[in-house]
Amino acid sequence: MKRLKILSLVLVMCMLLSNLEISAYADNHRAQLVPVGNDINNPIVFANSNLNFSLSANGVAKSGSTYYITSSDTLVINTLTWSPSGETVYVGFENKQTGARWVHDFDGGSTANVGVTLGSAPDGEYYVIVMYMGSASVSGALSYRFM
Repeated sequence: MKRLKILSLVLVMCMLLSNLEISAYADNHRAQLVPVGNDINNPIVFANSNLNFSLSANGVAKSGSTYYITSSDTLVINTLTWSPSGETVYVGFENKQTGARWVHDFDGGSTANVGVTLGSAPDGEYYVIVMYMGSASVSGALSYRFM
């Protein structure tokens, strides 16, 4: 009977630990990519900043400050460049309170004049983030603003 209790406890601990490892990526959601079109010169900008990054495997770079973002706000990627260009990077938002992330993937080493929104995510305080989920390393720069 005692062995059965110990075995049960070990199994429960294994399940909990495996859940923790999975949940590290479970909070990543897909952000919406939106066409910026003629709004690229929209004068209503409430933030304009840059984020330089050098990320190793599974790394995340965050903006130095948070922004209160609503579903009607658009993160406009003025320019995004990285190398090596064969790697995929993810750009989006990380909720300050929950750590949940809404990101969109980018390939090819550069992109410009693209908008990203929260989609169905709740309004709140968010960091702008660049993620790399590969096994090598990437470095680059993101220039962005909000409309």
